Amino acid sequence: MFDYLGASHANLCWVAWREGRIPDIERHAQDALAAWDRLPSAYPYPFQWYLRLPYGAHLATRGELGGALEQWQYLRGKTQQALPPALDAAIGAACDARAGGSDDAAPELARRAIACAVELRFL
Repeated sequence: MFDYLGASHANLCWVAWREGRIPDIERHAQDALAAWDRLPSAYPYPFQWYLRLPYGAHLATRGELGGALEQWQYLRGKTQQALPPALDAAIGAACDARAGGSDDAAPELARRAIACAVELRFL
């Protein structure tokens, strides 16, 4: 039941992010991803936003923009639950800026994506 194990760690990661407990953010994120990696490829867990949004926000605020955008880009895949259009657009803008070589714009766009997620109560 690796989907449930991953979901449990994802919830704990989200709470740790809200409370600013950095070591717990990283530990629970890695545990959730490891559990979901053990799922059969035909059964991807579709609600990874509640791990990958806070984990990406954590990475972005630490200056690890590449890691943050990797987490957020995953959410744009067809196997994942669709995000609200405003949040998807904000994440897409940050990911597309980095992919297009606009490294100067990407950090500000990542901050906007985080603000959008907070405003929409996803973070």
